[in-house]
Amino acid sequence: MRKSFAIILTGLLLTFSTTNVLAAESSLTASGTGMLRASWGQTTITYANDGTYARATSSTYAGSCYYISAEIISTYNNGSSSGPSSFSYKNNASSVSTDNVYENGANRQYTANGVFQDTSSSGKQYATVSSPVFK
Repeated sequence: MRKSFAIILTGLLLTFSTTNVLAAESSLTASGTGMLRASWGQTTITYANDGTYARATSSTYAGSCYYISAEIISTYNNGSSSGPSSFSYKNNASSVSTDNVYENGANRQYTANGVFQDTSSSGKQYATVSSPVFK
């Protein structure tokens, strides 16, 4: 029993120590001005060092959004083939995450997309961030 517990615990520790996180701030150009409005949040991508899985999270900087979404998309063969994806959204929330998606094709990459809408009548802000390409 002790050996099983030690193996599971070690596996959990390895899982947490082999991920990376990248983030992109949301932005929206104000209509007619060409100037960026203040960002409402960011979308992050968390991926395994070996590129076997990734997930996306969108979160606000303060408070909640009328609409917030996160999407993770995987591609392989240098983007010429689509792999699995996951999408999630919430209303009146401050964050949302996708499920993990798993891909093991050659030259795979993950892209995280986020959408933020502050109120029902406001514009939307978008954020996109991508992982490196894994061989």
